[in-house]
Amino acid sequence: MSNTRRTVITGIGVVAANGVGADAFTRSLRNGVSGVDWIDSFDASPLKVRFAGAVKNFDPRRVLDERDARRVGRLVPLAIAAARDPVMMAEAMRKGVEAGRQAYRAGRMPRRTSADPSSPMAGLVS
Repeated sequence: MSNTRRTVITGIGVVAANGVGADAFTRSLRNGVSGVDWIDSFDASPLKVRFAGAVKNFDPRRVLDERDARRVGRLVPLAIAAARDPVMMAEAMRKGVEAGRQAYRAGRMPRRTSADPSSPMAGLVS
């Protein structure tokens, strides 16, 4: 058996026209909110199609400091925002699994032989 460690990030990061972040995106989907709107970031009059799904009201300073936000293109802060959420979700999952282990050790949780993907508290105890 090798000592190779594997890393799995269990989460979702969304930067979409109808929501930035998994919670906002899910809420928009459930409420039927479309992200498609008229193009207003440039003159679209010469184009046949004048509507699109563009990410609006996104502040790049949410993920970068002022100086870096001015230096990079629009795509970089959007990509960083999409990558941060899965990492934070994975950290929350890790903490939940650790809490489950502590609950098991304290006699507050029965031992399981399989993991429940819907709850970190119901995960495997080692």
